[in-house]
Parts: sequence; structure tokens; C-alpha cells
Amino acid sequence: MKTNESRLSGSRCSCCHRVLAVECFYANRSTGLLDRYCKSCRKDRNRVRYRSRLIADVVPATGSGRVNLTEVSDPVLRMKLILHARQLVRDSVRRRRDRRWREDDDEDGALCPA
Repeated sequence: MKTNESRLSGSRCSCCHRVLAVECFYANRSTGLLDRYCKSCRKDRNRVRYRSRLIADVVPATGSGRVNLTEVSDPVLRMKLILHARQLVRDSVRRRRDRRWREDDDEDGALCPA
């Protein structure tokens, strides 16, 4: 069981699994408990969720959630879907690169990345 002292000195992010200072986490105003994710991971997750909500309004509802871009007849919708897919790939590559950078940086003893 974790002690309060260890919780105050640092916490582990459930997303990137880094142990960071308490200042690197958002705190719930009503309970005072720290968020499960560090600030940078929470921002990334919120950004992805926001973008997926925007696309969900545009994409027709299918059982699998996947759309064949070659079958979309509306050119404006097709371009939105292509740009969205391109952004998802960029985000994935950036997260992978950042994760590797963080792992290398954790060896150097960084507390709270920007």
C-alpha cells in the first residue's frame, strides 16, 4: 500500500508510466486527488478525443467505425477524412517519438517535461 508521503513526492502516470513530481499532474478540485495521467498525456488524450468527436459528426455511422475513403462520393467529406487520417498518423508518430525521448530523458533524471 502506498503511503501519503510517497504520493506527495511523486506519482506515476498511467499513460506514459513515468514517475513525475506532483506539479506535473492536475488535481481534482472537489476531492483533491491527482489525475491518473500527467498534464502532457492528459492534453494529448483530450486533443484526440476532441478531434474524434468532430469527425464522428461527419462520418456516417457504420458497424465497424471504418470508412473506405475510395467509396466516399462527396469530395469535401473525402478530403476531411483524408486529412483526419493523416493527422492521426502524425500524432501516432509524434507520441512514439516523444515516448522514446522521454525514456532517454528519464535516464538523465528529468522531473517534469514541458
